[in-house]
Amino acid sequence: MNLKIYGLLISGSFFIPSFVYAQKIYSVQSPTGYYILPGQMGKKGKPYGPTFPPEKANWNIGQWGTPLDLPSFNDQNVSANQWAKVIFSPSGLKLSQNAQNFSCMRIYPSGRKMAAEWALFEGPNNQAYKDLPRAMPSANLALSDLEQVRLHVTISLDTLKLTDHLCSINKAFIVEGFVLVNTFSHQTLFYSVGTFLLGSGNTLSSYQIVRPANEDRTHGGITYFKGENMETGAKHVFGYSVPISEAFGAPELEVGKTITYNLNVLPSLIKTIRSINNLDQNLDHWTLRSFFQGQTIAGHIIITSTWQNTKLDLYSKI
Repeated sequence: MNLKIYGLLISGSFFIPSFVYAQKIYSVQSPTGYYILPGQMGKKGKPYGPTFPPEKANWNIGQWGTPLDLPSFNDQNVSANQWAKVIFSPSGLKLSQNAQNFSCMRIYPSGRKMAAEWALFEGPNNQAYKDLPRAMPSANLALSDLEQVRLHVTISLDTLKLTDHLCSINKAFIVEGFVLVNTFSHQTLFYSVGTFLLGSGNTLSSYQIVRPANEDRTHGGITYFKGENMETGAKHVFGYSVPISEAFGAPELEVGKTITYNLNVLPSLIKTIRSINNLDQNLDHWTLRSFFQGQTIAGHIIITSTWQNTKLDLYSKI
């Protein structure tokens, strides 16, 4: 047993102890099935192709920036094409991407030409999907009302390969993401915790994100949207990302390894809101609208990860 101030590390599991738990408000239901969200960036479409049985598909697969939308899940709960593969089984969710022949750059709906990023995520169905089984209740709790936002998840980084160096930017992120909305200022904050961060210019044995000199730094992370989504062009959007080792003192993933995380992300969420310029600082105005987790890549990368035992609990103040 290795007891440290930041938590307890036992056989690949990471746990931040809380000796007195607050009153529990609700739990986001663990995934029992999935719908697929259309992947056309900046466009909306209906979820499709659920796992079997459809009435249990309370989560969804997001495919942001995909070169080709995934097909519907088959009777084995597998969805696959030449670019990506998603497998849902009793042992968890497996996400695979093969960007060996993917474009290096892309012109986004915002009109900007940037590195072509492609993400494969899972997330709970929330109030935005009225006709689907829902995993995330419409609690609309302000951050000021919460004592904890506790995430439990087991992640395996199964494979990672950079196939060539033809692209000038090569990135691979394994992330936990939280989407917060502010109904007063109409701002949106994407808060991402990187459990694995491989930045451009690094070798595959390095787990340090390369931060460009023009990026704003706050408590160890970067602010990558500063009032505008650089990809879609949407306004009043902020994005912040931080390595899990810096935000929580937790170990980062390694290829071929499995780690269980149990984290209270609320203090870091609050710290992030307090530290970003032009963001509404009033915690009464911010609510947790959604949650996502998965992988995003840029460059000619092949990657596979497995996700198990996901649980997200919100606790009220005593």
